[in-house]
Amino acid sequence: MPDENNSQTPSTNPGHQTLTPTPDTPPVVQRVVPDCGKPEAEKEKQASGKPMEKLHPIHHAAFWVQLGLGVIGIAAILIYWGQLCEMRKTAKLTQDSVTNADRNFRIDERAWMAFGFKDQGSITLTFNKSFLVPVELRNTGKTPAKNIHGVVVVGVFKKGEPLDFTYTFGHAHYGVQAGAVFPNGSIVESFEAIKHGQEHAEAIIFTPSLKDELFNARSFIVTYGRIDYNDIFGREHWTTYCRYVLHPELISDECTRYNNADSN
Repeated sequence: MPDENNSQTPSTNPGHQTLTPTPDTPPVVQRVVPDCGKPEAEKEKQASGKPMEKLHPIHHAAFWVQLGLGVIGIAAILIYWGQLCEMRKTAKLTQDSVTNADRNFRIDERAWMAFGFKDQGSITLTFNKSFLVPVELRNTGKTPAKNIHGVVVVGVFKKGEPLDFTYTFGHAHYGVQAGAVFPNGSIVESFEAIKHGQEHAEAIIFTPSLKDELFNARSFIVTYGRIDYNDIFGREHWTTYCRYVLHPELISDECTRYNNADSN
């Protein structure tokens, strides 16, 4: 018969359970401290269990040799590039020199067509008649002028009247042309003073009233025009001119500025 006072005997009563106390055990806390002092490669080696491999001195030497060769290669490329730039500059200077020499030669040897008056522009004036102005187009260059064609205007203009350097239809003018004019050769022609009429150009008649205007510098006999031609090198050239037949000292600025030539 069991002893009811014995505390060591477990109770068989299902409705009564005896709890056996257990001592308090503190929880185990694991702390992971990162190892910041070691490189990742070494950590991986340690994790894999393999020891770190050291570079052989030959590998160091090969690295520095390759680095030195790379530096030398870059320096060589820069030197070659500088030499190439200098060669290009020299070639350009040489080409410019040849071009300038060729241009100077052509300018020195080319044809030059110029305008002038024949017999110093002396004219004969007769009342109630038209009058002629002798003109000379001369080649003052060293080689022939070819395919010459141009226009000549001879007219009377009042003082201050603007000159119209237009040679289209409706503007009275003469046309001149020649196949070739050799050095010191010329085209000599006397052109009648004309003005634009209702249907065609009309001759200007010398009258007493026109005489007073011309001799008192209220009107002027003016000739102007343009000459186009080629030289023996195939270059195209041109000359423009403007002159006063009487009172050349009173030539207007407009007429003076029209005297020009190309510089090819």
